[in-house]
Amino acid sequence: MTLKFWSLLLFLLILCVACNDEGSDAPATIRNIDAINLKDPWRNLESHSYSFNSATARTYLKSKGLIDLQPHVLYDVSVHHITYQTNYKGSLITASGAIAIPIGKTSPSILVYHHGTMFYKNDAPSVQTRNTYWGMELTASAGYITFLPDYIGYGASADILHPYHLYRPTVDACIDMILSGKHFLEEKNIAFNDTGIFLAGFSEGGYAAFATQKEIETHASLNIKLKASAPGAGAYDVGYQFSITTDHDFYPGPGYMGLALSAYNEYYMHKPLSYYFNPPYAEQMMDLVSGKYMEEYVNTRLPNRLSLLIEPNFLKGYKTDPNNVFSLYLEENNLNNFIVKTPTRFIHGIDDTTVPFPVAKKAYEDLIRCGTNPEILKIDAFEGGHDEIIYLDLMLDWFNLFSE
Repeated sequence: MTLKFWSLLLFLLILCVACNDEGSDAPATIRNIDAINLKDPWRNLESHSYSFNSATARTYLKSKGLIDLQPHVLYDVSVHHITYQTNYKGSLITASGAIAIPIGKTSPSILVYHHGTMFYKNDAPSVQTRNTYWGMELTASAGYITFLPDYIGYGASADILHPYHLYRPTVDACIDMILSGKHFLEEKNIAFNDTGIFLAGFSEGGYAAFATQKEIETHASLNIKLKASAPGAGAYDVGYQFSITTDHDFYPGPGYMGLALSAYNEYYMHKPLSYYFNPPYAEQMMDLVSGKYMEEYVNTRLPNRLSLLIEPNFLKGYKTDPNNVFSLYLEENNLNNFIVKTPTRFIHGIDDTTVPFPVAKKAYEDLIRCGTNPEILKIDAFEGGHDEIIYLDLMLDWFNLFSE
């Protein structure tokens, strides 16, 4: 789940030299006309997608009044795409992602930025035919080598329905991206600080970041060191998120509900979509979540009253049956059941209506009851809603406390 920040989309249009027109299907690789002027040492690599200029970024941010972000823009950036192997339902598949490298930074740390909900598949970080902003340009310009996994269902694996808020396919894709990204850096002789990785992400990315953290912290054999984590506005307790969302008839993002139920059905239940959705939406749903359409279009094609969207018997069974199968599947993907070991901040707007603040608060309380030290895990609540701009500023301030 994410909010499209049009000011920052324009920001990226300014940053990306020789950018495509909005909606163009031309490849992102043409956006590198200024790479030589930027003295990008990696511009000749086959993986190179584009480069951008930090001076232009600072000027633009100032002109738009986004002065809180301006101090973070320090370095020009070289952006690359990679493919790698990961597991999905017991089979090896090819996945993909992007890597953004700060030009001129000595041995930068790695920051993994997990993007928010995406509907239009050409917005994938490794594709970006619309110059979509996903956060990596800012974090890389702040001095972090930024890994941005596409996730399964986008980029090289776009033929698969994205397994939305599903733990196992999320962590497999993200952890294999970390391992493959580090191999890429080593193979290309790109120096990096290997004393610990930072994990970040907003909305679905907040869930993905914390899921990745759980997998790493509960499986020491992965041998991945973490330094700090800052999940933002994530549905860490997916069961509670679904429960409190369906306690009300109005929901501002019906596309999220459509994608979530379709993804869980595809991964687990394999029922006709009329089991979950009322007509005519059951018949339309697979087309709407196919990746052909942008989020705004999907939301306009679905009602924001859940009583019109969701099949009443399905919802009644979920609400009244303690052994409801769908409820058990949600529980399987919760992230509120381990001892957090890495310094972590849940960053969340108290007025968020997409992922309500009580979701983060309940997950926090559950994790403390599991034995997590309250000095390790804290909630950084801010005045506002589902706001990725505020999140980025707070996240970078937090991570910079660990800079060496």
